[in-house]
Parts: sequence; C-alpha cells; structure tokens
Amino acid sequence: MFALENIDAVRRAKDAKIFLGRGEQMRPIIVIFSSILLGFSGGAAAKDRQPEFEMHWVVGETEAMVEPVWVKKTEVVVETRLWPKKLYVADDAIQSADGKALFPEGGQLVQLAADRFTVCNIPKSANKKFMSAKKRVCLVDDDGDLTPDSWFARGSGGYWWFEISGDFDGKREALAEVSLTEADPKSMIGAPYMSFHYGRFLDRGNYFQTALDGGRSFAKGSEADSLVQFFFRIGKEKRREGMYRVCADETPPSMCADGNLPGEYRLMGLEIEMLERRKEDILLKVNKGFGGSIVKLFDTPDGYTSGELILVE
Repeated sequence: MFALENIDAVRRAKDAKIFLGRGEQMRPIIVIFSSILLGFSGGAAAKDRQPEFEMHWVVGETEAMVEPVWVKKTEVVVETRLWPKKLYVADDAIQSADGKALFPEGGQLVQLAADRFTVCNIPKSANKKFMSAKKRVCLVDDDGDLTPDSWFARGSGGYWWFEISGDFDGKREALAEVSLTEADPKSMIGAPYMSFHYGRFLDRGNYFQTALDGGRSFAKGSEADSLVQFFFRIGKEKRREGMYRVCADETPPSMCADGNLPGEYRLMGLEIEMLERRKEDILLKVNKGFGGSIVKLFDTPDGYTSGELILVE
C-alpha cells in the first residue's frame, strides 16, 4: 500500500490510471513518488509563514463511546463540525462608498484572527446581485472603533472555501456605513464538517511503506516497532479534503500513535484507547470526545487538494 498522506494526490493525478478498488493494481508508481515530492516541498514553508490575517476554527464537541468498536482502514472514528470563534450578521445590505453591492442583508460574516477587526463571508452568498456571490468579501476596521471602514475581496477558495489567509498589502476601498450584529457561532450556515479517521498501521521493517512516507514514518530515536496513523477530512458534508501528516512531523497535533497495543492516544482533547489489532483493523474506544480546540487549516501547494490541520490552542 502507499502513504495515506498522498491518497488525494494520487486520486487526482490526471495522467495516472490508478484503481483503488479491491484486488486492483495501482499504477504507475512514478506518479505516486512525484506527488510525494511535491507535497513535502511546500508544507514546511506554509506552516512557518505567519500571515497578517487567517481563519481559526473551533472544533465542535463530541461524545465518548459506550463500547469499543472495530474500525477498518480509512473509516471514520469521530465526526463533528467546525465553528467560527465569532459570527456576525449584516443588519442591512453592505455597499462600498461608491455604490458597489457587496453583501446582502442578513448575510453571515466570520471574524478572522488579525491585529484589527476583520470579518469575511466564507460560503458564497446565494443572491447573485452581490459581489459576495462570487468572492469572499472582507470588511476591515482601520481606526479601531470595531466598525469596518474598508473592504477587499478574495477568490471563493474553490475546494478550500473554508480557509482564508493573507496580508493587508492590497488596495482596500472605502465602505458606506456598516451595521453588524454578533450571532451564535453555531448558527453559521454551511459550517465545515470534520471527520477524524483511522488510517493504518505502519510496521518498522516494511521498507516500501516507510519509503512512500518519504522515509520519515519513524522519528529519529523512535523505539516503536509499529505506528498507528490517523488523518482528518474537512469540507462539505458530501465532499471533504484530506489533512495528512507523516509520523515524524512533530507539528501539533501529532497524527500518529505507538502501535504496540494496548495503548492510548490523545489529540486535541480526544482520548482514544487502542485495544487490539486484527491484521489492518483496530479495536478502539473513544473515552473522551473533542471539545473546544482552536485549529487552522492550510492547503499544501502541491497541485492537488490535500492539506494540513494545525493546532492553534
């Protein structure tokens, strides 16, 4: 098998005739390796970059399991929603100072993490009369009175509609008077879905597997004979993008656990008891669910739609 970090990349490789069904052959291997190299080249730079504004999401709370369950490779362990830290509703239609129709009355805007009050629409508006039907429209408070004074627009984000980040370096235009009312973040329409998946076991000595992880499945100095790899998928209810990471990457949250079972795994408040292995299946029990962690997401610039989830707090 090949690394889960690159499943989405492989599926979307236009020139590769790759079959993922049971008993089929996966080919060509050259495309798989090129995807890995591309994926590893951009991730570190993206994680180290500190944009002036970015979207932070609150992980929705989940329940513990009553009984342990057997989980197969790539199956969902826990599912929840991502909510904005703060949500606002436009009291009236929003216009630029020169009369451009930007955002509809009653539309929702999420607050970004920034050094000044900044809100944007994430899902596009349904009313095509407004610019927010095609782009993300962002409103910025320039004088510190918590009332937006200027605006700028960004692309809709495509598959990565749930992520927005950047710098206040572009030209902003003046706004007409704006009135916003704060709303319950969990009332956000179209908030992203997040699922947490069991990936697979990585066994030391299986060179083919660890080579496809860029040779970085086991961290330097690790004494583990086996690792359990997990991953996230985030997006709409029916279409979600993969968030993968090699086990040797120590950026929080770590998505791998010691595979010598029984054992425990903790991540962002989630506590999992891993009880037994049966070939590639795992018996586990969630003793404590997710609850309240703050995360950010970024697209790995590899030409595909895979990315990473980073723990903020």
